Amino acid sequence: LGFFALSLVSYAFIVWTPLMLSLAGFAVEQGVAATLAFNLSAMGAALIGGFLMARFGTRAVLLTAITLLIACLLALSVALQPGGNQAPQAWLVYLLTGGVGGLAGFGMASFYTIMATGYPPAVRAGGIGFGLMAGRIGGITSSFAGGYVLDLAGTNLWPFILTAVFWTGVAGICGVVCNKHQQPLAGSRKLA
Repeated sequence: LGFFALSLVSYAFIVWTPLMLSLAGFAVEQGVAATLAFNLSAMGAALIGGFLMARFGTRAVLLTAITLLIACLLALSVALQPGGNQAPQAWLVYLLTGGVGGLAGFGMASFYTIMATGYPPAVRAGGIGFGLMAGRIGGITSSFAGGYVLDLAGTNLWPFILTAVFWTGVAGICGVVCNKHQQPLAGSRKLA
C-alpha cells in the first residue's frame, strides 16, 4: 500500500506538472522545466538514499521524507497562486517541485529497501514483484485520476495537491506500522 501510494504521487507529478503549472499561469516551458527538476531530484535521491538508509535506517529516512514531502506539497500549493509566472516565484516552484521529486524518491527508495530486506528469502521475489505491481497500479491510477481531479477543479489546484497530501499520508502510515524496517548498519555512524 505504501509503494502504491508514493508511486501514485510520484507519477501524478511526472504526468501532470506541465498542465498543473499551465493552469496556474505558467508557460508550458516552465512546466517542463519543473518536471525536469522533479526527475533530477528523484534520481539523485535514489542514489543518496542508500547511504542515508545505511546510516539512519529506513524508518528514519522514510518518515522524515514523508513529513518533509507533505510540507513541500503544502508550500507548493501556496506558491501556485495566480500570478505565478514572475521569475522569483517560478524558481520557488521549480525548487518545491524538485523537493517533491527528491523526497518522493527517498520514500520510494526506502520502500524498495524494506521490500528487499523484509521478505524471507523463500518468498522475496514474489513479495518484491507484488510491491512493484502495486507501484505500477499507483502510476496508472494517477494518470487517470490526476487528469480527472485537475479537470474537475478547473484552475483551482487545491484538490490535486490535497489528493497528493492524502496519499503521502497513507504512505507515512504504512511506514509507521511496518515492522520490517532495515536498521542502521553497524558501524555506519562511525563512518561520518
